[in-house]
Amino acid sequence: MRVLLLAAGRVVATPALRAAAVAAELVIAADGGLRHARGLGVRPDLLVGDLDSVDDAVLRGWPELARVVHPVDKDALDLELALDEARARAARSVLIVGALGDRLDHSLAAVAVAERYHREGIEVTLDSGDARVLPLRPGQTRHEPLAADTIISVLATRPGTRVSLSGARWTLEHALLEAGVGLGVSNVALGDGPHLTLHEGGSVLVVPRLPTPAAAIIWGSQAARVRADLARRHGALAELIERVAYEGVFERPGLDLRSRELLALAHLITVGQGDDLRTHLIGALRAGATPDELREVVLHAAMFVGFPRALAAADALQQVLGADASAEEAGA
Repeated sequence: MRVLLLAAGRVVATPALRAAAVAAELVIAADGGLRHARGLGVRPDLLVGDLDSVDDAVLRGWPELARVVHPVDKDALDLELALDEARARAARSVLIVGALGDRLDHSLAAVAVAERYHREGIEVTLDSGDARVLPLRPGQTRHEPLAADTIISVLATRPGTRVSLSGARWTLEHALLEAGVGLGVSNVALGDGPHLTLHEGGSVLVVPRLPTPAAAIIWGSQAARVRADLARRHGALAELIERVAYEGVFERPGLDLRSRELLALAHLITVGQGDDLRTHLIGALRAGATPDELREVVLHAAMFVGFPRALAAADALQQVLGADASAEEAGA
């Protein structure tokens, strides 16, 4: 069984991640990870954890969702509890999304937890859309198809690690890779991407930065419909919007897409654009913003644009957070 596990950290809902997510046979949300279901176009089967971080508005959008609730005072992460549920259901592979990038301690713990379960026999991959981590067990080779020049790193997690690496600018052959040294960091993929073999010890293959096309993330599964609607309204203007705004400004390297979406929301609240506001509220969630961050944008904007427009934006946000994945796929 292929399992999708939704953790509570940042996720950038790229087309590749959405395609991998919808291919899962079982979807388990670990507490606040439930917020990612809609942006990835999936319907969760199970909610696991102490429910101290799941957003109330998001939770109301899945009233029939089965739950396995644990006490807040416990000795395991919600991620571990969710992995235990996946293992109890004979999971063959688990794709963990949302375990990287929000908090350093959570990210480090998530990688260690994922490696442990991977060594125990479940094929585990961590992917947040714009970054990826692949743990290995001794004797295993993992191939990661990547565009040429993509940065990769090979990190040792245990003493006495030996690895072989091909498909990269700097190759390794049964090389000793000790934990706590820089050898293996900031390599570059060649051809169809790297092949990493772990001979002994422990290692992870890290892809710290993946390309993220802005329009595909913000529009999600509705990209074709949005393009058609823009073209219907004004073909030349539609081309200009996508080329200049999305491919030009939104993909500039100076700010990440999440930050640009938060700025776009502040401006849209100011001018009172309802339809575009909803598009970019959803887009901000797909780009990794949390519901609480969006609420703070609305509150902060109220200090400059007044309460009526901020309240209208708050209503739009509540509607977005309360809608379920099936409504999104239908273009509601």
